[in-house]
Amino acid sequence: MNFGNTTSDYWLRFTMKNETISTTKWRLEIDPASINYIDLYMPTMSTEQTTVYDIKHTGNALPFSTRDVAHQNFVFNLWSLEAFSDKVTSEQFVKGLYYGIMLLMIFSNFIIYVSLWDISYLYYLLTLIFFNLSSLTIEGFAHWYLWADFPHWNSIARPFFISTAILFTLMFTRSFLKVNIYAPKFDRFIIILIGLQSLLTIFSLFSSYYTYFILLSLILIPFLIAMIGASFIAWRNKYHPVLYFITAWTVLLINIFILILVRINMLPTHFTIEHGIHTSGIFLFLLLSLGLTDKVKQLESQIENDNIHLKKTQHDLADLVELLSNRTHELSSTVEKLEIAKTEAETANKTKSKFLAGMSHELRTPLNAVIGFSQLMESNTVMPDTHRKYMTIINRSGNHLLALINNILEMAKIETGQILFMQTSFDLHHVLDNIKNTFSMEAQKKGLQLSYQLLNHIPQYIQADEDKLRQILSNLLSNAIKFTQKGQVILRVGGSSHLFFEIEDTGIGIPESELATIFEAFTPMRYSQQTRGGTGLGLAISRHFVQMMGGDITVSSQVGKGSILRFNIMVKVISNKNIQSETYGHSIVELQPDQPDYRILVVEDNIGSRILLKKMLEMIGFTVREAKDGKEAISIWQEWQPHLICMDMRMPVMDGYEATRQIKATPQGLSTVVFAMTASSIEKEHVAMLAAGCDDIIVKPFQYNLVVDKIAQYLGVRYKTEHQSLASTKNDKSQSQETTENLTIPTRLATIPIEWRDDLHDAIERIDLSMTNEIIAKIRSHDASLANALTDLVKLYRFDVLQDIFEESLVPFSHGGKQE
Repeated sequence: MNFGNTTSDYWLRFTMKNETISTTKWRLEIDPASINYIDLYMPTMSTEQTTVYDIKHTGNALPFSTRDVAHQNFVFNLWSLEAFSDKVTSEQFVKGLYYGIMLLMIFSNFIIYVSLWDISYLYYLLTLIFFNLSSLTIEGFAHWYLWADFPHWNSIARPFFISTAILFTLMFTRSFLKVNIYAPKFDRFIIILIGLQSLLTIFSLFSSYYTYFILLSLILIPFLIAMIGASFIAWRNKYHPVLYFITAWTVLLINIFILILVRINMLPTHFTIEHGIHTSGIFLFLLLSLGLTDKVKQLESQIENDNIHLKKTQHDLADLVELLSNRTHELSSTVEKLEIAKTEAETANKTKSKFLAGMSHELRTPLNAVIGFSQLMESNTVMPDTHRKYMTIINRSGNHLLALINNILEMAKIETGQILFMQTSFDLHHVLDNIKNTFSMEAQKKGLQLSYQLLNHIPQYIQADEDKLRQILSNLLSNAIKFTQKGQVILRVGGSSHLFFEIEDTGIGIPESELATIFEAFTPMRYSQQTRGGTGLGLAISRHFVQMMGGDITVSSQVGKGSILRFNIMVKVISNKNIQSETYGHSIVELQPDQPDYRILVVEDNIGSRILLKKMLEMIGFTVREAKDGKEAISIWQEWQPHLICMDMRMPVMDGYEATRQIKATPQGLSTVVFAMTASSIEKEHVAMLAAGCDDIIVKPFQYNLVVDKIAQYLGVRYKTEHQSLASTKNDKSQSQETTENLTIPTRLATIPIEWRDDLHDAIERIDLSMTNEIIAKIRSHDASLANALTDLVKLYRFDVLQDIFEESLVPFSHGGKQE
């Protein structure tokens, strides 16, 4: 009626009558031992009016000393003590034997755990301990022997030990049956169940029996599902120790079921049935222990197999190590060879770079003199037309040779990785106009029409590598004109930040068999060689430059109808309208009046290049001084303070780098413009020149128009062009003749010192502009009007008139400077 799991009160009245002759006392035993309070009312005296009762109080919630008899159950003295003693003796013997066996199992398994340190043995050991503690508590032995004077703890120990035993049973099941390995998803269910049971174990310390056992009954069903499910999974995975697990728990559950049938009077009680729970408990833990032993054997067998496999692996590893050692030796040898090859390659590359820089300098420096002086002599109006044509041929041939050298050097720089992307801001419209003007004359000579079309509104000011874009367009247009005999060449441009270009011609076309190799270096078209040869470098260089600028180049062609080359580049559109686009070129005659006396220092160790640049600048009207090395340049700069220095970078004594650094290191030097005049086309060297302090770079052979444009850009110089003075040229000549007559130049020449006349005559015959200006400066102190007249003729570059003056002069002169 009451197993200690309810808070209700139950009253039971019964009558006992001793019909025997014996007066031996008997005892009343009440089981189970988990009832908190028991009150026994025994009548001692009865009358018609009243009945006197002897009341005895005991229970699980009272001290053990309140009991009549020291026993795990509740025993009251009645009669027949001998029969009770016999019963107690037999029960305590069986239970003592049971707990002794359990204690021995705890001790032996503890020894095994300490030797193996296997987690499954730990969970098994804890399950065994708390299973027996809960059994001692339920049967009352714990209250009798362990905490007789602590009834409060006795009331909470029973649910706590039961929960703890179930908790460690779950953990043992998970570990022993390897659920996490065989069924990871089901393992999560058991982990959740372990968490809930842990909470219930803590809750058991504070809750009532009634609430606790309701919650326990709710968790027992998932507990049984977990046990059965884990067993099934292990069995399905052919895990042999699970047979011990299943057998052990099956025997225990059968005994519990029989005991329940006895309690509800469906089976008769018997000594073996009453103690069957203890027998099945021993059987349970013995089988689990055997299962653990079988598991250990399996582990040992697995370890043995692993050791065999390990030995084989070690043997294979030893072979592998030996093989690896051989390979390492071979690799080391290969690496050493590669290092030597790398060092040799780097040395060769450095040698090639030095050779490239030297070759660039050695080739460009003499070409600078050839092209420069031919340009200078072309502009000489005194020179006969036949000679001027010769100069034109020399100039054209020099520029053709320069183009070939540039292509070879550019290809060499590409192969050695010395090409850099140099982004600048520039006027795209001006670049296109300039390129069109450059190639228009060549196209007209062949009777071709050269035009360019803007497919949409292209930006005017952009940031990109201007030099590379010029070279790409020049290469492609040059090829188009070269291989077109009649018809037209069209340059189309479109896009914005993603510019695309298209060059179409009506030339000889390219065979389909050669389209695949057209952009490879040193492979000129066999078909094109029938018309005109080439190095086969222009298109290869152009493709490399296009790819550096973020684009690609393609070609389509039909033999006999023409070709179309298309390429695109990435640019940055800007709104800077201060970019100078005006150029003067060869049309410059002189400086415009009312400007400062601009001083320019030319620093060059090569006498040809130095004289060329000096002549060019003096012809325009600049005041020029010269130095042959950096040390002399610094000395002249400190004394003379020029506005601009044209600085050669490779010179003896002190090179241009050091000279520029020393000049720019001073406050005065910061305001001096320095142009790096270099024969090197290597962009890394250009970067070093800018880092040394140079404001800009002019590559030899320098073009006349580029030099004067750069000077105008940095100094703000204004030039008087040939176009501006063309209309007044004849008048200037007649005016100069009238001036000569009015001023009677020959007569006035007779008044100056003989040495000045002879020097002036020699300078005019050599067309030495610098010497002529120096002598005129001396004459100015003697006769200013004569000096002005001579200066006007020199500015107009009318050395022919000056020669006529000396030839028609009534005053004859000798070369020796003595009057005849």
